[in-house]
Amino acid sequence: MKVLLVDDERHVREAIKLLVDWEELGIADILEADNGEDAMAAIEREAPDIVVTDMRMPLRDGVELLAWMKERDYPGRRIVVSGHDDFHLVRSTMKYGGQDYLLKPVDPEQLREALGKAVASLEQECRERRLTQKRNIEMNRLKPVYWDKIFSNLVTEPASFGAVRETLEEEFKLGGARQARVVILSLDTANRIVMSKYSRNRDLLFFTVTNVCNEFLRSERRAFGFACRSWNSENEALILLWERHGETAELLERIEQGFEATLKCRFDLGVGLVEAFPDGLPISYESARAALKQRHLHGRDSCIYEPEPGERGRDRNVMADIARYIEDNYDRELTLADIASQFYLSREYISRRFKQEFGENLSDFLGRIRIERAKLLLANPLLRIADIAERVGFSDEKYFSKVFKKLEGVSPNQYRKSGGEE
Repeated sequence: MKVLLVDDERHVREAIKLLVDWEELGIADILEADNGEDAMAAIEREAPDIVVTDMRMPLRDGVELLAWMKERDYPGRRIVVSGHDDFHLVRSTMKYGGQDYLLKPVDPEQLREALGKAVASLEQECRERRLTQKRNIEMNRLKPVYWDKIFSNLVTEPASFGAVRETLEEEFKLGGARQARVVILSLDTANRIVMSKYSRNRDLLFFTVTNVCNEFLRSERRAFGFACRSWNSENEALILLWERHGETAELLERIEQGFEATLKCRFDLGVGLVEAFPDGLPISYESARAALKQRHLHGRDSCIYEPEPGERGRDRNVMADIARYIEDNYDRELTLADIASQFYLSREYISRRFKQEFGENLSDFLGRIRIERAKLLLANPLLRIADIAERVGFSDEKYFSKVFKKLEGVSPNQYRKSGGEE
């Protein structure tokens, strides 16, 4: 730390230097000035941490010096050592940020106490500043992850919008959005050079890709879209557009050019339908996935793929296809994840749309199909219950019996004994 002693009397400055154990306080440099004007120059040149000043001095006095420091938001501490017990001087000291007002001849104990308080205050301020910096660094590090999670959730669970509406409005002015569309960026389509370069640091590749996108998704006034890493798929980035839908093709082409300039490659982009915001985001997301899935049927003239005409009507057909798939494969272990992988759709979307279409959960539908098949097999007295359970897709006989009784009201054995008339 540095201290600046300001007094027009040399012997006073010398006395102050002798009265204090500066090393114990952590003060290594002691600077001097004999008037307020020289003190101002020293402050600008040396930036001392503490200024100990007299009040009555030539050229510029102590009040002027304190006022000058306050005007410039001088961060150091100010201590006045004056020979004048004057109310107006004391008030000026407090007004302009002075910490203590000591009278000459200065009491050594009071001086040491005042300097000790000043040092302690500076050290506390330094600790708080470091803590704030550390928190800011951590917040900046986590901020992209935070937005990734929020936008990924919005795409699959639009009901989450209510909880984050104010946050999104503050950051993106998104509260007034009425329509939006989702664009999926497939990381798998990068060339081998890029994938090799980032093979050990996929996070950096996502960071680069989303940064390139976001450079094009903000006007001078505010953002009209946002790109983030998808939490729903490990190889996807998402672009959410809530304005300028008529400019989507042109915008995405500029983004592709940005990829070429930065990474020397292009990525396949699946463009979703424009839907109501936020409730229609899952539909837009799935139409983007469908568009991306169709890319192998097209030429490679472009990396940007839009939904085929009639995509909205196709959604219902897909649910019917899923129902048929379950009916054809009920006898093996079948999970929602398996079905999602088979049809290139998200689990959340299938679960929600299947119930909307058929009025029951997918798991209940599968269970009902299995039990119906089991009832037919129970008519054969040569088949054991365990064998029947296995044939209709249950690996556990007890669980099979539990599901059977839940749906039919009786156990498999009771059903068999009654001849299926329960």
